[in-house]
Amino acid sequence: MEAGILKDLQHPNITQLLKVIETKDKEYLVLDYVMGLNLGQEIFQSKSQRLQKDAWRTFQDILRAVDYFHEQGIVHGDLKPQNVLIDTQGHAKVCFGFGFRFLPGQEVTAVGGTPAYYAPERILYQTYEGPPLGIWALE
Repeated sequence: MEAGILKDLQHPNITQLLKVIETKDKEYLVLDYVMGLNLGQEIFQSKSQRLQKDAWRTFQDILRAVDYFHEQGIVHGDLKPQNVLIDTQGHAKVCFGFGFRFLPGQEVTAVGGTPAYYAPERILYQTYEGPPLGIWALE
């Protein structure tokens, strides 16, 4: 599923799918290489356990990616610090592990992602709207 989603996404703040290699048993996705750390590592390595350096720019990069996902009818179902890569110039690129498509106003029941980052409606209700999940993850 992620290959189909990634094929449709072309944005500077999203890791780009370069090639899909299919074998009899598996599918391999070749993505652009982002030299640097993920956001979780950046936060953990700071003395205060908080992102100090370029936090506003990083947040803007992530917000641009999430806005683009939603415009394309896609929800990133596992937005968390470990899925945000920070390159050597300090720019953020969101990478996919789990995502799904939605239609405006459509309720979804997608499962997957990391429970520690779930929006409350994902836990409390069987169906929910997709885009608020990404917005919740930004908070």
